Amino acid sequence: MLAKDILKEFPNAFAGTGDDKATEKEEPDAAAVSLAMDSKNNVEENCAKTGHDFKGATGKQFKFQCPAGCDKKPGNIVGFMVYYTDSAVCKAAIHSGILTAEGGEVVLEIANGLESYESLMNNGIQSLGFEFGPSSFFFHKDPTQVT
Repeated sequence: MLAKDILKEFPNAFAGTGDDKATEKEEPDAAAVSLAMDSKNNVEENCAKTGHDFKGATGKQFKFQCPAGCDKKPGNIVGFMVYYTDSAVCKAAIHSGILTAEGGEVVLEIANGLESYESLMNNGIQSLGFEFGPSSFFFHKDPTQVT
């Protein structure tokens, strides 16, 4: 699936950017925020978090603090813009362009899986392609506009 097709299938991706209006969502999960705060100084642990660490139904959102340097840490990512849940969250955020290698806060949203995931070199990180994944996640462009 190409990036333009992904945006058609996931119209809420990047909600709150540009002139579009942010869609109303439930409050990001407090447990995920706590998870990020508890291990804030543990770069290795936070860089290793995958989409599987954020449990929730399709549409559930989570705020997460990514430390600096996750682009150089171990961990694969699968896809582009929409990532298979096996993917390292912070590395995927850098790959997508939501974050730089300096880290920062992201909001990810759980989504249904895709029939295929695109492989792409972006922002110095190579993602893997994959045939099918039962669940995925994507990022919101501006975490301050997510409700």
